[in-house]
Amino acid sequence: MSVTICQTAVTKAYDIVIVGAGLVGLSLSLLLKQDFKSILLIDKRKVEVDITSSNSTDLYINKKSIALSMSSIEIIRQLDLWNELEKVAAKIEKVHVSGNGDVGSVLLSACELDQKALGYNVSTAIFSQSLIKSVKNSQVEVLSESSVENLNFKKEHVEIEVLQTQNSRVASFNSKLLIMCDGVDSKVFDFLGVQKSDFESDYEAISTNIDLQQPHQNIAYQRFSKKGHMALLPIPKDKQTNRVELVWVLKKKLANEFSSLSDEDFLKYVQDNFGYRLGVFEKIDQRLKFPIIRQQSMEQIRNGLVILGNAANSIYPIGAQGFNLALRDVNNLVTVLKSALIAKKHIGTFEVLDQYYQSKKNDQELTTCFGDSLESIFSHHNLHVRALRSLGLLAIDIVPFLRKKVTKFGVGVR
Repeated sequence: MSVTICQTAVTKAYDIVIVGAGLVGLSLSLLLKQDFKSILLIDKRKVEVDITSSNSTDLYINKKSIALSMSSIEIIRQLDLWNELEKVAAKIEKVHVSGNGDVGSVLLSACELDQKALGYNVSTAIFSQSLIKSVKNSQVEVLSESSVENLNFKKEHVEIEVLQTQNSRVASFNSKLLIMCDGVDSKVFDFLGVQKSDFESDYEAISTNIDLQQPHQNIAYQRFSKKGHMALLPIPKDKQTNRVELVWVLKKKLANEFSSLSDEDFLKYVQDNFGYRLGVFEKIDQRLKFPIIRQQSMEQIRNGLVILGNAANSIYPIGAQGFNLALRDVNNLVTVLKSALIAKKHIGTFEVLDQYYQSKKNDQELTTCFGDSLESIFSHHNLHVRALRSLGLLAIDIVPFLRKKVTKFGVGVR
């Protein structure tokens, strides 16, 4: 069942056009739909509800998942999606942070904040399907398999030309506001000359699911070692509690070597680097390898334009901080746009959009710095640095005030 494709032959005007129907773009369109009646969502891929797999246990297997912080879950509640997603999500009650060879470690717990969870881990595929279904049942128009070919910014609107790849037709639209959330390769960099800072990354990540000898007890693990940063996240599997998702960030050379290993040999390396806190690692699924991209757009707003998600800021992947940050950005933007609408202000003016940018600037800087700092601190193997790192972990673990501050930051409280 495909989402209805808008077949516009003449120029049509919208309040907001969103480019990119990933998790960020879909969430944004749903948060805006109550107040803005004409929204167009454009994506180069086919945006559809997949009936054959949406209810299948296959979505739990060999698929990436995403760790949602409690601040993200509060936003998802606004979309009326959380009641269903919670049924297929794995609760994260505690997070254990340690370094291989370090004396100290930290256990962050939801009870520190009087919460039942620090977050939840959910299949990215299931989350995406839920969003698409909701968009399909809304007044948001979707233009699938289409790419932006030209942008022309006027005083009070943006002229957008889109190529529909299925029939090679060019459609034209006007919009009061254009929001680009089409990832690190966003068209905005080429079309508008927006500069970006590319941070050289010598890392790649290997992801797979692991069957454990022991239950994960709803604990997520962040483990740092000489070989790289390892995350183990609880995931649901037919209501069992002995399955986790591994995301292991490694130097590219090492990632290539590990990708070519047999399952048995790879699992041995994982076990050696993580230890036996969860017993013996029994079985892994197919491994996926993907690049670690760190980049930041030098501009995130212009008159009539907002850049969101990875197009705006792609950060070091610790605890899914990137998506949770993007969802907070989305929420801030929606709040500002609704206020502008009530005040009868043009939503595309720089004055309005700068209110949004200023509201989330500190959060972006703190979250980016947090990820980069952790990576830098734990990548050092100097004896003195390791000693200080151990002391730091011990201090956070034994001082309730510090532990609570770190826990709040992790769940998205700023």
